[in-house]
Amino acid sequence: LFVPEAWFSEAYRLRRSKCDFPAELAFRTKPQLAAEMLQNVVKDGLLPFKYVVADTVYGNSEDFLYIAS
Repeated sequence: LFVPEAWFSEAYRLRRSKCDFPAELAFRTKPQLAAEMLQNVVKDGLLPFKYVVADTVYGNSEDFLYIAS
């Protein structure tokens, strides 16, 4: 689940508390989350194709490109 970076600021502390926001959760960008999901799919042998296509948000992310290569 993508959570905007602002939610990790002190200004959102009360809101996080009301939502039972997990304390161990840390901000991750969308490309970082996508890289983690792709890594899990590859690890589980569920990737039935050789290439993954992405737009510039992911294509310019070192986190995503490292996992995808």
